[in-house]
Parts: sequence; structure tokens; C-alpha cells
Amino acid sequence: MTRKEKIRLKVDTGAIYTSIPRKILEKIGIKPIARKKLYNFDGTCIERNIGVAIIEYKEHRAGITVVFGEENDAKIIGITALEELGLKINPITGKLEPYIPRQ
Repeated sequence: MTRKEKIRLKVDTGAIYTSIPRKILEKIGIKPIARKKLYNFDGTCIERNIGVAIIEYKEHRAGITVVFGEENDAKIIGITALEELGLKINPITGKLEPYIPRQ
């Protein structure tokens, strides 16, 4: 059985990982596989559980590392998820679009 949850995430190209609220990850059956030390943009160190989830954006789908976000953590999609999805941010429009490597 596949469990899904539709959520809105802010794109943060300065973040490595994707952070999704713990309650949502638990609701869809994602289990922590490790605990990791992470650094906030202000340099403070925090510890969070991490897991693996399949995410979709339009026709793009990938398995990514997700951080179990706590109450006040931002809901973000990080750069590794964008890379796995084959997406990039268009610097002019600010929209996500497929990444097509130059030949």
C-alpha cells in the first residue's frame, strides 16, 4: 500500500537535505534510519532523525534523504533532492525546470 501526502516545500539551494515535519513522515509510514548532526544557516548545530522517502514533483520522481523536522523547523526541499529529481531553478523566473546537461 502506497501512502502519500501532498505538501508545499520551499526550495532552499543552500540546504543539502529536505526537511519535512515529523508528523507527516510518521503519518505516511517513513521510519528513521539514523540520527545526524546538522548545521543551521546561523551555524548552530542540531540533531535530527533522517529517513528515506520517495518524492514526486510533476512527472519527476526520486528516492531522497529526508530530515524529520521538528515543530519550528522550516519545510524545505534541498539541493540533493533537486539533483535526484533532475531539476534546477531557473534564475530568471525562479521556477523549477528540468536540468538538461550540456553535451
